Amino acid sequence: MGGVAAIGATLFVVSPLSAARDRRPPTVPVLSLTEIGTTHASLKWTASSDDGSIVFYQVFVNGNASVFAGGSTSATVTGLAPATTYVFTVRARNNGLNWSASSNAVSATTRPSTKGSDAAAPTTPGNLSGFDGGCGEAWLRWEASTDNVDPQLAIRYDVYVNGVLRPESTVIGGTSTVAYAAVEGANTFELYAVDTAGNRSAPAAVVMELTGLCQ
Repeated sequence: MGGVAAIGATLFVVSPLSAARDRRPPTVPVLSLTEIGTTHASLKWTASSDDGSIVFYQVFVNGNASVFAGGSTSATVTGLAPATTYVFTVRARNNGLNWSASSNAVSATTRPSTKGSDAAAPTTPGNLSGFDGGCGEAWLRWEASTDNVDPQLAIRYDVYVNGVLRPESTVIGGTSTVAYAAVEGANTFELYAVDTAGNRSAPAAVVMELTGLCQ
């Protein structure tokens, strides 16, 4: 029976044999900032190498675990305060539960809030749809929202799965993403458009039947 290791709310099943054999940590990722907004920061990093096992990544904000990025090499941290400086790092982890050292630290200051002069929310994302990608993946697509101040490339899209925010699925200026669900069967996906002042649209929603089978 395999052991279970938890990172945040995500569970991973690791066989004792593979954990015993895999004692080397992944290499240290190199982190960079790609975009900073009023309440979010988008990050990317170089892929870590490892001796054959799958590598996962955890983002830390001011030393505290924040976004679990899975196997992705980018993530968006949301829920930040305007005009505030944060320090971001990322660590890699393999199936043997071996953690790399922390990446280089990236310090960034969020933009000041413009909410006082911009109180209008973006339009609701249009024609949200998706299909089952297998392994609990939902591939979502939509039409871009518009805003009275921000260009479409600056609008952030937050995804909620069964009422829970999935920050690893957040995109900025895009019209597609992959979201993950822990429930096999019917799952509700809600998509919100958020402008740089923090105004949030009404949600677009779709219910999808997902399978846990990997294709």
